[in-house]
Amino acid sequence: MPRPKRSEQFDSSEICIVHAVQRCVRRAFLAGVDEKTGKDYSFRKEWIRRRLESLASVFGIDVLTYAIMSNHVHVVLRNRPDVVAEWSDADAAVRWLRVFLVVAWTNSSLNPLRATSIRSSKTKIE
Repeated sequence: MPRPKRSEQFDSSEICIVHAVQRCVRRAFLAGVDEKTGKDYSFRKEWIRRRLESLASVFGIDVLTYAIMSNHVHVVLRNRPDVVAEWSDADAAVRWLRVFLVVAWTNSSLNPLRATSIRSSKTKIE
């Protein structure tokens, strides 16, 4: 039996608390000391903590608690439709750009490095 759609499990207009788990695949090591290789990946815990903090500040969610394990992460989140309802379209756009501006800039023809490579590839074709 397939998993129910999220839209069938949660009402986006109500405040919900969700426990989410993200797991590594192929025995990949996420954080801590890998016993097989001896490599220490503890620095990744801080990366993940900062990313959670950054994303929570942009999106309408609260990170209630989290646990970063050696090969998976547990996060307890609360959505905040009451807060999001107060955002204007401009607020939503600014928040979106805080997360995705780097990707948009990297792929944009306004990016000087990308524009140069596009011009040089057109020159080679002609």
